[in-house]
Amino acid sequence: MKKTPKFTIQKIFKVSILLLILQPRLSIADEKLDESTIFAEIISENLLEEITGSHYSIAAGFDFNHGKYNSELSSNVYYAPLTFRYDDGPWSFSLSTGYMRISAPNNSFLGPDGKPFFDDDGDDANFHEIHEGLGDLYFSTTYSINSLYDNQIYIDFTGRVKIPTADSSKNLGTGRLDFTAQIDISKIYGKIMPFAAAGYKILGKTPQHNLQNSFFFSLGASYYLTYDTSIGISYDYRQTATPGFQDPKEIYTYLNMQINKEWDFNLYGVFGLNQASPDTSLGFRVRYKF
Repeated sequence: MKKTPKFTIQKIFKVSILLLILQPRLSIADEKLDESTIFAEIISENLLEEITGSHYSIAAGFDFNHGKYNSELSSNVYYAPLTFRYDDGPWSFSLSTGYMRISAPNNSFLGPDGKPFFDDDGDDANFHEIHEGLGDLYFSTTYSINSLYDNQIYIDFTGRVKIPTADSSKNLGTGRLDFTAQIDISKIYGKIMPFAAAGYKILGKTPQHNLQNSFFFSLGASYYLTYDTSIGISYDYRQTATPGFQDPKEIYTYLNMQINKEWDFNLYGVFGLNQASPDTSLGFRVRYKF
């Protein structure tokens, strides 16, 4: 889980005054406290406030994915997600679903990552089909280890269940339960926060599709332009869920903005590194916290 820290106008004002007061001291060569250290401490404080607080939030957005996904013909997937989340101390719980529209080859179906997958039974993908409807329902629980916060280290453990609410007759899902376990680790160094994630996905088997369980990982870093705005990039790898096809490999880039105490915004783009990944993937999220 890539966290978006909580920032308020009052907090930014306090930080600005603090930096002005400390500026003469920052110019002294042997002074231990520098601006980067202050920045890291404030970011850590806000992350701690975000993680340990108790609140509800609702998020909505839009995704567009275009690519061939190991096929000779291209596919387009449009998805409008909606997520409800509750945070209470180190625990967080979320429920998400969305409405989707897919234009893809006739032998494809939407797999566990919301991307087109293809049967390996030799069917010819010689025309496109267009389907739309509600997607699957996802329930996830995350626990954050709080004993390392003083060292500005953040570790999350997440469990996720996919409940097959999408219409499998329209190839909008597999019609089976999926389970995912994931660990996220990050640490703040001044204005930079490197992060890593790894997990394993257990897929429900179906007589129609040959699916296999898969491993995935991500490596990246965030850079804080200001106390309320950050950019980031990561390399994402997923073992293919369909035997005999390439493993998706992608570059993920994003911009996070904390607009005010209640609202934050996320904009992202994904660039595929092989034919199993999307050629283009763009999207945004808007979250309201209360």
